[in-house]
Amino acid sequence: MSDSFEENTDLGGNGIVYKVALSYDGSRFAGFQDQVREDIVTVQSVLEEKLALIFNDRISVRVAGRTDAGVHALQQVISFRSFIERSDEVLFNALNALLPDSIAVLQVSHEGPRFHARFTAIGREYEYLIKDNSRVNPFFSDRILFVKEKLDIEAMRRGSAFLIGSHDFATFGSQVPKGSPTIRRMEAISLRRESCSGPGPFGDLGELIVMNIKANAFLRRMVRMICGTLIKVGKHEWPPEKVKEILELANPRYCPPAAEPGGLYLKFVDYSQD
Repeated sequence: MSDSFEENTDLGGNGIVYKVALSYDGSRFAGFQDQVREDIVTVQSVLEEKLALIFNDRISVRVAGRTDAGVHALQQVISFRSFIERSDEVLFNALNALLPDSIAVLQVSHEGPRFHARFTAIGREYEYLIKDNSRVNPFFSDRILFVKEKLDIEAMRRGSAFLIGSHDFATFGSQVPKGSPTIRRMEAISLRRESCSGPGPFGDLGELIVMNIKANAFLRRMVRMICGTLIKVGKHEWPPEKVKEILELANPRYCPPAAEPGGLYLKFVDYSQD
C-alpha cells in the first residue's frame, strides 16, 4: 500500500465531487490500482466499470490508500468527479446492486470541490492479524498470518516503540521512486492478544495477535515490512533494538521480508479536519 505525496492536480477541479466509503475482500483482486493488462482484475477496474454504467460516462477514481494484491479493506475511501448528478441514496443502492459480493459500499456523500480521497486524508490506520504457535488453517490462510512459533508480544512492543514519531522510513519502503519523500509520522503501534474463539465448521481460532498501525501516510508495503520486522523480533531472532538500527540505516536492503498480505486490513481513513 502507498500514500504518496505527489502533486495533486485534482483539487479545485470541475464537476460534482462524490465520496464513497467501501470494504472489500482483497484475496479476489490484484490490488486496488488498475493495471496495464486488461485481464487483471483490480478493485479500481471493477469500480470504474460499474460507475461508468451508473453515470453513462467514463469515471476515474482517486483512492485514500492503494492496497496491494491480497490486502483487505474494512474502510477504504474513493473520490471522483462527474458533471452528472446522482443522489447519495441512488448511487449507494446502484453500486451495491452492481458490484460483486467481494466489494460492499458503506457510505456515499457529496463533498466540497477541494475534497480528494488521498490528499484530504490526515491519517490511515491498518490492522494485521496473526495466529502464533499454530499450524495453518487453510480456511483462514488468506485472512490471517499463521506462525508456528510462539511470539513474544512484549519484545515486539519494545521494538515498535522505536518507530513512533517522524522518521525517514526508507528502510520500510519497497520500490520507492527515486527522489520521493520517505519521511512519515508514525502516530501509534499497538499489539494485543484477542480471543477469536467459538466452535464452528472451520475450527476454533482461539487467540489472535492484533497489530494496529497508524500514521499520516505510508510507503509502498511499509506496513507489511514493519510487521515482518516485528515478527522477527517476536521470534527472538532479533533483539528489539535492531528495529532502531535498521530504521536509522534508511535502506530497504536491511529489512526482513514483508509479512504476507492476507493478514492485513486497511481499517480507517481519517478526515477529521476536512
